Amino acid sequence: MPISEFSGFPSLTELVIRHQGVANQADYSDMFAWIHLLTSNSPGLTHLSVISDDAKYIKCPAYLSAFLTTLPQLKLLNLPFIGFEKEQLEHLLVENRLLEVLSSCTLPGLEGFMVRSLFQYKFLVLTPFV
Repeated sequence: MPISEFSGFPSLTELVIRHQGVANQADYSDMFAWIHLLTSNSPGLTHLSVISDDAKYIKCPAYLSAFLTTLPQLKLLNLPFIGFEKEQLEHLLVENRLLEVLSSCTLPGLEGFMVRSLFQYKFLVLTPFV
């Protein structure tokens, strides 16, 4: 089926992507363009996990931060090998108010970050970016 005819997955509620060998911004850009295509018509998507099987960390690019705010219905976001800067994390938490579970890594400078708003989460894992 040509991409122009693809209409997404309207019943999709959970998407788990496991990848290996995606190690630079261009590769991540391509992968998230593909994920955006998959989720473009998925209003019920509440769980998104993107896991690097080879444990390669990457700093969250602007396009990913912007893409995540197009998914306000997310309740679980699992990005354990993607590091967020303070401003990106703040924006994500403001725009994704239904988020209950967040797993990610953080970049330096997030000590004491938004402690008052972290109480709304049922489960929060922010590990240091290595």
